[in-house]
Amino acid sequence: MRLKPLLLVRFSALVCFLLLRACRQSVSTSYGTGHVPDQTYQALYAFDQLPDMTTYIQNYRTAIAAARPNLREQQLERIASYPLFSSSERPQQREAEVGIILIHGLTETPFTLRDIQNRFQAKGYPAVSLLLPGHGLKPRGLLTVSHRDWIAVVTFALNDLRRYVDQVIIVGHSLGCALAIHAARAPDHQEFIKALILISPTLKISCRALLVQWSRHLGGKWSWLEIRRDDNLYKYESFPAYALYEAYQLTQLVAASQQPPISIPVFLAASAIDTTVLAEGTLAWFRQLAHPLSKAIIYSPQPIANPDPRMIIFNPLDRKRRILGLSHLAIPVAPENPYYGAQDPQYINCLHYYNDRDRYERCKAGDRVYYGETSQQREGVIRRLTYNPYLRLSLILSTPYEPNLTAPHS
Repeated sequence: MRLKPLLLVRFSALVCFLLLRACRQSVSTSYGTGHVPDQTYQALYAFDQLPDMTTYIQNYRTAIAAARPNLREQQLERIASYPLFSSSERPQQREAEVGIILIHGLTETPFTLRDIQNRFQAKGYPAVSLLLPGHGLKPRGLLTVSHRDWIAVVTFALNDLRRYVDQVIIVGHSLGCALAIHAARAPDHQEFIKALILISPTLKISCRALLVQWSRHLGGKWSWLEIRRDDNLYKYESFPAYALYEAYQLTQLVAASQQPPISIPVFLAASAIDTTVLAEGTLAWFRQLAHPLSKAIIYSPQPIANPDPRMIIFNPLDRKRRILGLSHLAIPVAPENPYYGAQDPQYINCLHYYNDRDRYERCKAGDRVYYGETSQQREGVIRRLTYNPYLRLSLILSTPYEPNLTAPHS
């Protein structure tokens, strides 16, 4: 019996995924990956039945508290979406000309962009940071959401904000950048969205993600690329394979050739040594932008080939502080951040040594470690940098979009 070519490809992909998954070690997780898709939270994302973003935020916050009862109030506040206005301050008419909407990346929460949001709010900009469907609860929540759910909450938020501001600037991190670009291309939003600020953009994912599109139907540990302890309160460390497939679907949608070009200014900040995304694809995407006010800061220890004149190449090397470069996660986080920052951080990222106990312990203990991206291990033990020592520089470069926006010292 001969298999049809398409069936043969699918069968081969499934076999490859099973072999890949079988080679991975797994551990128990501190707040529950679970082994089956969880339908509990689907009502949270019924946007056609919700009156406004405030209701979405309140419902989601209640669900987080129920799913993770050990969270303290401050921790819950950092995870939950941050409303544009409190219920007592919510105006009946437009409050400002320009508002800010911030969109986090895959497996993250709004806390990743909290420092950026605080700086906008300090300058009088009303801002809301979205919590994307499937995030902030338990990692298995990502087994039952799709890229269409992520697009839906962005659309819902933009429509809600129209009542209070004349235009918005969208700030995206990682996969949130793909959502920002998708929104900016939508005909209904083109006049409403003033500019994009894209940080560590995820614009291209390897087609190997197609290998995991059936993973959520396999059940058990076969649905996961990684199962970790999930020690990070504000980001999943366990990684459902199906979430990678949905992220790939979103990037393919954004990259489709029939999509209209971006016609508004774009500020981009990225690390040339990013190991989470393909930096070459990010640079190529920026080069094709036509708006003269678009610009980028690229953190790179080495010169960039064929840089665009609108790019500023900044070498982040600082031997005195043992900083070799910036990681994917570091760029939007301030040095004074209480969880990820420079002084006595509550979270230390050494996951890349998870199966190398000696280096893992040295990384955690800070034993002669360097700080940077995981690709720089030839220098010695690397602790993945979780904050940006040069955040003020990035903020200053974004000021032409709003002349009265100035960056305080970090």
